[in-house]
Amino acid sequence: MNFTIVYVMALGIGVIAGLRSMTAPAVVAWAAHLNRLVLFGTRLSFLASPVTVGIVTLLAVGELIADKLPATPSRTSAVPLSGRVLTGGLCGAAICAGWGASVAIGTALGAVGGVAGAFGPALAGAQHEATGWGRGGCGRSDCHRRRTVTCLPVLVCAIREFLPA
Repeated sequence: MNFTIVYVMALGIGVIAGLRSMTAPAVVAWAAHLNRLVLFGTRLSFLASPVTVGIVTLLAVGELIADKLPATPSRTSAVPLSGRVLTGGLCGAAICAGWGASVAIGTALGAVGGVAGAFGPALAGAQHEATGWGRGGCGRSDCHRRRTVTCLPVLVCAIREFLPA
């Protein structure tokens, strides 16, 4: 079986984790809870439990609120970046485990996606400022929010269409 789409989804969920570290685990937990991602019999089956779904959903909402506070550290500093890499790796592993693909490759792709998602907006913002695109347009936080909101439905649709019911 060709697992290319599974590996692309593992990378994609990693990018989502890089943008919002708790949104990716919430999406994966909900997919597993709704049996769109079958994790039964794997080490990651705990993601499908109602308790896990509730906890990661609350953490995702809390992250959205806390991200607006002025004391929130940069996503590229050591602690937030490591959290994004870990959640990206966990979610990439879960997607690959649900399809029977290599969990090690899924973990690596999710972690790489976490780094890309963390540094991508900063690099894009620097490029926009250098070329003048950042002036008069949307602020960096507004653009980042739009990118996150745009990526989530695409990932959810991919999970819904390609993962076993």
